[in-house]
Order: sequence, then C-alpha cells, then structure tokens
Amino acid sequence: MFFLTPALTSPFLILDLNRVQNSAQCGKMGAVRLFVAIPIPEEVQDDLGGLTGSLAGVKWTDPQNIHLTLHFLGEDFEPEEIHSALASVHSGPFPVEVKGVGRFLHNQGGAIWAGVLPSPQLMELHARIGKALRAVSVPTEKRAYQPHITLGRVKNEPEHRIQDYILHHQDFHTSFKAVSFALFSSRLRPDGPIHSIDMEYEFD
Repeated sequence: MFFLTPALTSPFLILDLNRVQNSAQCGKMGAVRLFVAIPIPEEVQDDLGGLTGSLAGVKWTDPQNIHLTLHFLGEDFEPEEIHSALASVHSGPFPVEVKGVGRFLHNQGGAIWAGVLPSPQLMELHARIGKALRAVSVPTEKRAYQPHITLGRVKNEPEHRIQDYILHHQDFHTSFKAVSFALFSSRLRPDGPIHSIDMEYEFD
C-alpha cells in the first residue's frame, strides 16, 4: 500500500505504509545487528546532517551513522558466515543522487528519510547482493527495494510540523560516487546505535 504526501510531486516521495525499517526498535540493548550498505562520504553525511535536529519529537540519526542500506540481515548471523558471499559480488563505481525528503508512516510514528534515485546501477547491485546472500541461505526481504537514507524516527511530533518540514526540504539535493559497499554491524546502546564497518568491498 502506498501513500503520496499531498502537495508533493517529487518521484522520491512515494511512501509505503508497510515499509518502515523497524530494526531500531527491535533487539535487546547490546545486541549486534548486521546490514549491508553503501558508505556515504563524510561531506555528504554533513549535508544530510544539516537536515536533522529541527523537530524535537524526532530521534535523529547521528550524521556519522548515516548510510544507504542495501539489505538488513538482523542478529542471527556472524560476519564470517556471509563474507564469501559478499566478496563474490562485483560492480563498478556509480553516481548516487539524493533528493528531497519524505516519511514512512508506521503505527509507532515512522521514519523520516532522504530520497535516493533508484538508478539501474544501484538496483542491480541490490539484486546481485540479494542473490549472493540467498545462495548461502541468508534470507532477504521479499518486498520491493525502495532506496532511501534514514534521517530519523518520529517519536512524538505533531503531524503538521512534519509536513511543514517535508515541504521546506523538498528541494534538497546532494550526490556522491559510490565506490564500495560494506557489511556493517550495529550495536544498540541506550543513547542510540553505534554503527561500524566489519568488511568493505571496493568496486572494480
């Protein structure tokens, strides 16, 4: 089921009501979750960090934790189990375009995100990684991949302020060249998760 925010015409602002990544709300403190993502250059993290902080009722992502998720794996795997699968995936560098902001709706408030153009190179990389993971019995999500960068999760913010925020930033744009993807681990802490790169796979 999809929802298009009224008055917004950007192709990046289609919202899937069932598609909030609720990984930040699951798991116990200290648990380690794995995900595959494209690292984002520091200067672009800073650009995206400039979008955060203006809504007090949103738990914003620390700029240094901002990334472009490809596949969320969860807590049931060790990095060594999937290294060989990820190492078999090859790609060349490609541009990533980030434009506008939107919101995934969810019964716990949802997430605010920056939109990412679903370029053929990005979608092909996502598909190749998914195929490699499934080949070693690592399940992947069945729903269609909607590339986005999570900026924060709504805790308690009036709806009209969220809509004002989306409208204010609808013309936001930045870009970077993807030169690798990585296996990340995320450790839950009371003040927010800490992400670290376990293994990085540079493009050809």
